Amino acid sequence: METVVSLTVSALVIALCVFAVAGVLTLVAGALIGAWIFFRGNMCQRGGGEGFFSTPKGEAFTIEGIDDVPNYPDGDGPSEEEKHLLKKTGDLFKSMGGPK
Repeated sequence: METVVSLTVSALVIALCVFAVAGVLTLVAGALIGAWIFFRGNMCQRGGGEGFFSTPKGEAFTIEGIDDVPNYPDGDGPSEEEKHLLKKTGDLFKSMGGPK
């Protein structure tokens, strides 16, 4: 009789473990599906963008000749390098959903 009870308890513990793992996997899958739907909805409103699991293509923010830019302010307004830096910064903020 003890062997039957022991096997029954063991079977119940194994079944509970299997259901717990299945519940966690269902929760993770639901969270990923929800995040993907939310991401796709935001990208449709913003007019496209990068993929959900992909890395950005190209260079997101590059300033050519940053070592040649003089210290700000230089007294007579922004130089061409400073204007370029401001433009690239504005483009970065726009791509991240900042003020337009």
